[in-house]
Order: sequence, then C-alpha cells, then structure tokens
Amino acid sequence: MHSRPRSKVTPDPAFYLREYFHLCLLKYLSQRLSAKGYALKGGACLRFFHRSPRLCEDIAFDVFAEVGVDELKAAVDGVLKSKLFLASLAAQQIPRIIANRTKQTVMTQRWKVLLHLSDSSTLQTKLEFNRKTKSVGYESGAPSAALTNHHRMTPFSVQFYGLAPAAALTIQALAADDDTAVQDLFDLHHLFFTLGVKPADAARLTTTQELEAAAQALEGLSCKRFKGQVLDHLTGDLHLTYADPAAFERYKSDIEETLIQQI
Repeated sequence: MHSRPRSKVTPDPAFYLREYFHLCLLKYLSQRLSAKGYALKGGACLRFFHRSPRLCEDIAFDVFAEVGVDELKAAVDGVLKSKLFLASLAAQQIPRIIANRTKQTVMTQRWKVLLHLSDSSTLQTKLEFNRKTKSVGYESGAPSAALTNHHRMTPFSVQFYGLAPAAALTIQALAADDDTAVQDLFDLHHLFFTLGVKPADAARLTTTQELEAAAQALEGLSCKRFKGQVLDHLTGDLHLTYADPAAFERYKSDIEETLIQQI
C-alpha cells in the first residue's frame, strides 16, 4: 500500500503583494538615491539577488554618511507619495497605503507602512535604514529576472550586497539579534550550502567575537520556533524538508560547525 504524498504548501498570496510593494519601492528609491551610498541587505537582498526561496515581510538597507537624515527622509517620503509609485501599486491590488515614520535618528530611520488591498484586507510592512560609517562592499545590478517577470516589472538597477558581504552581515545579525535568529540560520544555510559561499570569505569581514556569538546563538534555536517564523515564508516544497526536526538539527549543526571552523 502506497502512502499518500504530502501536499505542497503555497505561501499566503499576501507575501507576493508585499514583495511587489518592496520591488516598486526599490525601483523608485534607487532613482532618487542614484549615485548615493546605500545598499539593500537582509532577506530581501537574498530573495531579489541571491535566489533565496524565503519571502520577506520587511525590507532593510544600509545607508552611509553621505546620505543625511533629512535627505533620506525626503527621498523615502517622496517615493511613498509619488503618483507613479501609487499608480503602480493600485494596478496590482494595492489601491492605498498609509505610511508613518516611527524612528528618525542619526543611526536608524524607520517607516511602518500599511497596505490596503482591493479585497479590503490590510498588510503591514516595515522599511528600515541603518546608517554605517563604512561599507563592506556593495555592487549594482538588476533584481532576479524571474521575479521581475513574475511581477510584470521592467528591469531596473539597485545597489545591494554581494555574496560574501551578505553572509558576513547575516553572521553579524545572528550574533546580535535573537528575534531574527532562525531566519539568519536559514539564510546562512542557503548562502553556504546552496550558493557555495566560502565561509572564509565571509569570516574575513567579521570578527572572532561575532563568529563566537553567532555560533552560540544557534544553541537555543528550536524546530518549533523555526516553523513559526520561517516555514510559511518558503516557496516551493522546502517546507517538507525543513519541517522535519531531525533535518532541522542537522542544518543547525552544519552552520554551527562552519562558524566554529572559522574562529
């Protein structure tokens, strides 16, 4: 007797509407910050440029000293109020947005945005910009053609972190922020074991203390927590693999050993 195959889980369509919002934001913001010091980072960077199957609720950037607080505020507010930007959203089931600045300091600038959808439901997302004194090195390029084609968008150029810097920043995030630790675990496994980023290249952009703290942060992560924060965000049928507690422990062990080897 054959067992019935487990069904494929499709992420909530809301994730793709958020993704469209993020891509539109990138398109118009990159025009306003052209030739300025900024770089897309985090899960959105991995999703749009490094083939990550993890869909993101929020979007994050680094900005550098040349981009002042008021300049960035004007650029982001200008995009969020732009008629072209809002028309692009309205054409894809997002007829209205409400945006609020929730933090505006020299180090961190943050906006919370409520997307009002055509079916009268709402989605929340967050835009965060962290100001840095120096960059680990960013590059320019177009987001994945598969994604822009899916969302029926023409190609555009954005500044983003390449593979080794993205891995280094993920290690630093794992070392510093317990809230996103299970996401960082998934992202590192994708970078090291799917994309083949050399751990030594990432380690050179971090410190021994960060590597040690990141490895230690993995110890308290559970499959239950991973399922709650990551599983429903995955495209394809990866949930079948990551839902297995034994497999999750192997992935966690893989990353822990990888980090320890670089100390």
